[in-house]
Amino acid sequence: VAASSGPASADPVGELAAPDGWPGCLRGALVEDGFSLVLYEGGSVEELAACGERHALRAAWALHEGEWVSYIPGGPEFVNRAFSGLFAGGLPPLTPLVVRSEPPPAALAEEPSTRAGSGETRGPARESAECANAVEGAGEPGAWMAEAIALAGEAYLASAGVWPGFDPMEHQVVLAHRDAAGQVDGLLTIGVAAPETLGRATPLSTAGTPFCSLARVDALTEETLSILSDIPYFAFQIDFGPLAEGLYVMIVTLADDPSNPFEDAAWGWREFVMHEFFHHYQVGDWTQVDSQDFKGYPFDAGNLELAALEDRALRAAAVAADDETRLEAARHFAAIRLLRTERVPRITHDEEQERSEGTARYLERRLGFLYEEDGSSRLATDPERLLRNARLSGGDNGVRSYYAFVRFYETGAAIVRLLDLFGIDDYAPRIEAGMSPAQVLVDYLGITQEQVERLVDEARAAHDPENELPALAVQLAAAAAQEDWEGPGGVQTADR
Repeated sequence: VAASSGPASADPVGELAAPDGWPGCLRGALVEDGFSLVLYEGGSVEELAACGERHALRAAWALHEGEWVSYIPGGPEFVNRAFSGLFAGGLPPLTPLVVRSEPPPAALAEEPSTRAGSGETRGPARESAECANAVEGAGEPGAWMAEAIALAGEAYLASAGVWPGFDPMEHQVVLAHRDAAGQVDGLLTIGVAAPETLGRATPLSTAGTPFCSLARVDALTEETLSILSDIPYFAFQIDFGPLAEGLYVMIVTLADDPSNPFEDAAWGWREFVMHEFFHHYQVGDWTQVDSQDFKGYPFDAGNLELAALEDRALRAAAVAADDETRLEAARHFAAIRLLRTERVPRITHDEEQERSEGTARYLERRLGFLYEEDGSSRLATDPERLLRNARLSGGDNGVRSYYAFVRFYETGAAIVRLLDLFGIDDYAPRIEAGMSPAQVLVDYLGITQEQVERLVDEARAAHDPENELPALAVQLAAAAAQEDWEGPGGVQTADR
């Protein structure tokens, strides 16, 4: 994506030719429902708003000095302040923009689309009746709130329909701001029915946002402050009282922290918030399966060799250029997983981590249009690099942390993507009910135990032709034996 150079000059430009199928004010292929990379013909921000209204654009982003600056057509002034300031003199001709388009509600109602992994259909993400009882306000948000409202609004819109059953609008959210001294000094609530329970609440305008209600809360109650003091970054299903139960809480700070919307990596903040938001949904709505056992994970050479072979097979499926190659690699992966499960029953830990972290990473990848969707780079993790990174300090960067924790974000996301690509229309409810993504894939592929040995031999020939993994696995096991890592952050978490 090319970066904008900033405000336009005042020089007039000639008429730009519009090839067939391109909108008059935009150049490029504009999808009906989703993200598109386009070129704007140039003009004022107001003219961009008119263009957006004509083409059902919900949001637009310009890349300026390495950062995404968002614009929400029809949004309140504070939400679009940064974009309007950047282009106070107008947008230059052929300014590159990433835009999010969405068909009008009538079109959605007439032609419902199938939601991935559900076998169900969906209409409009929000009916106006859903907000009939919302409190509309005119209060001014603080600077961090304006930025957070814009970023969260983009994430809410982008997540619509990605995972059936997960609708952020159905949840109550609290963003808590900590000052430089580490003290919570204000809250932004999204969809919270009784924000006054938390402190002095001022309703904010929801115009131009996807939200039903927003509120600024200060003068926090002692109980609210006490609960928030025990939350380092985020927490799920938090109760602040009988009128504010089951809330998702995210801490926002001004420190060098990924949860700070002011940081250079602000685009990643949306994915970070929604990843943890999805965990909140999992805790409240999914069948819970407790199999986390970081300390007792099997780090023997046999298990690590097969896990490394799994990575290679799964990556081959993720980057396959055709369906036949993808199916073959997926069958290799599934056979390796069945063999590992037979030999080491404790690797059910892998599958629960893929069910939890992998599905959240899948949602995260679907939201970030600059992410590598198939996750193939992470699946290509070099075992020799893991040996170089092996450490005794308990950090999340060695052999133990990768094979017992880190890899499941990517393996899980890649498996769910395969379920999508194979057209398995009911995987989401099956995963929510307790199956792992790998179990759904194995069930779909129909691999029997009689086929496992042959398919694993094929996998070794295809993905480890030099037979280097067995020797590397011995080194990995020796390094793991010297590490003291017992869980994320160096903390044993088998019981939490």
